Amino acid sequence: MAPIRLSEKEPVGNDLALPTHDSSYELPPNRRPSPKKLIAICLAGSLFGFLSTQLLFPSSSRLSAGGATTQSVCQQSPILTPRGNVTDLYSEKAKERIIDWLSGAVKVPTEAYDDMADVEGDERFKVFGVFHKYKTLSVEKVNTYGLAYEWTGSDPSLKPLMLAAHQDVVPVERSTVLDWTYPPFSGHYDGTNIWGRGSSDDKTGLISIMSAVELLIEGGFKPTRTVVLAYGFDEECGGKVGALALGKYLEEKYGRDSMLMLVDEGSGMTERYGQTFAEPSTGEKGYLDVELSVATPGGHSSVPPPHTGIGLLALAINTLENNPMSPYMTRKNPLYSAMQCYAHYGHIDGEIKDTLKLASGEGKRGEKALKKLAGLIAGLGGQERASVTTTRAVDLVKGGVKVNALPELSQAVINHRINTDSSVAELQEEMINVLQPLTEEYELSFHAFGKEISDLKDARGTLTLAEAFDSALEPARVSPSDTDSPAWNLLSGSAKATWSTRKGADHTDLIMVPGLGIGNTDTKRYWNLTRNIYRFGYLLASEAGGNSYR
Repeated sequence: MAPIRLSEKEPVGNDLALPTHDSSYELPPNRRPSPKKLIAICLAGSLFGFLSTQLLFPSSSRLSAGGATTQSVCQQSPILTPRGNVTDLYSEKAKERIIDWLSGAVKVPTEAYDDMADVEGDERFKVFGVFHKYKTLSVEKVNTYGLAYEWTGSDPSLKPLMLAAHQDVVPVERSTVLDWTYPPFSGHYDGTNIWGRGSSDDKTGLISIMSAVELLIEGGFKPTRTVVLAYGFDEECGGKVGALALGKYLEEKYGRDSMLMLVDEGSGMTERYGQTFAEPSTGEKGYLDVELSVATPGGHSSVPPPHTGIGLLALAINTLENNPMSPYMTRKNPLYSAMQCYAHYGHIDGEIKDTLKLASGEGKRGEKALKKLAGLIAGLGGQERASVTTTRAVDLVKGGVKVNALPELSQAVINHRINTDSSVAELQEEMINVLQPLTEEYELSFHAFGKEISDLKDARGTLTLAEAFDSALEPARVSPSDTDSPAWNLLSGSAKATWSTRKGADHTDLIMVPGLGIGNTDTKRYWNLTRNIYRFGYLLASEAGGNSYR
């Protein structure tokens, strides 16, 4: 099959063959790598091994899909060794094929823009057709470009295992193309790493699943449990036309709570506190975009008021940023369970460890320590702080149409990621409480989320809060993460088996702990399919290309 050569100037048509790696892709002169663009995938074989062990484990017992949990959060599941070696996923031949598949997938510029909603009418969607050449399994195309595969098992009484990924990538800003070490859609393989947009997020996940399935089928493997594969095509835009349609289709076909478990993209493995931990996200934060607008009378800028509409908007933004929501954590937060495990298997010293011990106690003393623990974790900054707070980021702003005319409408859109122990309603109430004194001080009418908070007769303007982009999403239900859960045991045991049999394996253990997704994935569209949702990629954080759009 001939390889495809893509460039920024060459459109991708529907008649292209499935691409493979091609080292003859024209490359620019080497430049200093940009941290935001560098993509390195070093553990592809481990990814495929992890996925294949899931597929190989047919389950002699009937695994339930939920139930109460009682065991220690730090108790580890046993290793699950696959029944027989169906195929060698670590062979050089398999490695070369996997490199070709992933490199070829990166070459297809499946960019998803926020304004892409008309699947049939928007020409930019047509590039996704290149991914639709795989014919081995039965497939249903949902909303044209969503892919739902079924690998039918021999025992229909078992709930299916569901694996998910997304085909789309964050768009590449065309003015930055020459800043990339290698072109963003080159899929260049340098002997160690595969470079390009999507080689980590999330074509690694998609190609790892398909590679594992393909190689297992070639090896003659037939699953006992049915495997369902679901690939959306607009995850980077919220999954509003891809995963949303797939979720509805799968619920219609298989029923509510029909899947044993769902594994999608998410957290990986990290070395901390002297130990290697795998951290599948068992929950995700909520989400809300809020439009903050200030309407004021127009006029000529030669006779301005003390504060124009833009000035009042700036004051409101400043007030919100100076009053962030306080750190807060309950024992239901996955991070609390993770901290217990870090302390048990790693080396946490100092105040956090002492406070963690007190927080495990009951009564007022335990609650006081838990509150202090949330503050200490927030004090670490970065992702740790984001895990115990509702974050706020002002990302869009506009106002005014002419330099000598007073703005009549000034607007900002504020992105919120809601604490897993909070809610959309609590965030909305907090914003009202924070901004109400400002509206009173500057004599503004105040409307918030469909309610009239105040309506002044001689108001100098109106401040309005409203949900933007139909974005409200409650925090995800937390999935089980202890050894009472057959689904967690299956995921943990498979990851541990892959770790213990990796090339160059030593005697170190892989400790499984629950993680928390501070962003959102397509899993939010699949909540009705299972209570057991895990967001995980078998990849060390140090080798995943950094914290950037990949």
